[in-house]
Amino acid sequence: MLGLFCYRKGIGMKLTPRLRAVAGLVPCGSCIADIGTDHAYVPISLIHNGRIKYAIAGDIHAGPAQRAREHIKREGLSTKIKVREGAGLSILEEDEVDGAVIAGMGGFMIRDILKQEYVIAESIKWFILQPQNHTSDLYIWLQQNGYKIEQEVLAEEGTQLYEILYVTHGHMDPFSEIEAEIGVTESRYKDKLFVKHLKKLINQRKMILNGIDIESANVVNTAKYQKALTDEAILEEILWRFM
Repeated sequence: MLGLFCYRKGIGMKLTPRLRAVAGLVPCGSCIADIGTDHAYVPISLIHNGRIKYAIAGDIHAGPAQRAREHIKREGLSTKIKVREGAGLSILEEDEVDGAVIAGMGGFMIRDILKQEYVIAESIKWFILQPQNHTSDLYIWLQQNGYKIEQEVLAEEGTQLYEILYVTHGHMDPFSEIEAEIGVTESRYKDKLFVKHLKKLINQRKMILNGIDIESANVVNTAKYQKALTDEAILEEILWRFM
């Protein structure tokens, strides 16, 4: 997959680590849409670094859309980046862009954006997705709806770990919820933050186990406890192999 991307020294130096990781997955020479653009930092950085030809920056809210226009104008990029106000992929025409960035939203919201404008989504060759939560739910939905996760990248910002996905249309074999949380591509296992990612998942299970008194737990909490115990064992085994 790395051959698809054009890494250049200094790309996105003004971006946060999360947005730098997002921008780093954008294929060279593309025309892109940045959905939920806010300040339009990603397309501005990509244009300045010669990574993309053109961008459409979209936001559903008037305030962020206006901030994006002002920022783009200040950077002298009004002919290269167009701002459109509207919901999700509805701002686009079929085959108008090569790919779309959808970052900084919940996993369910990203899912709904892809579902609601199905025809437009089908015409877009690739997506870079960065869910803030419900990541495993998004993974499973992508697998069940004709999307293929080609590459996964982890980014660390402060105390937070973020997952960024490069997704195309295609087939993936089914995977479990815990596999979705761990990662489903070879790139995840090679990521320098993979061990930290595993430890985060293990800590989440420990919190569940510590929060349930198994001796007095009802049926629902007993099942939740047993699942957390099983997941923890799987995660600890993988962690041991990578330590």
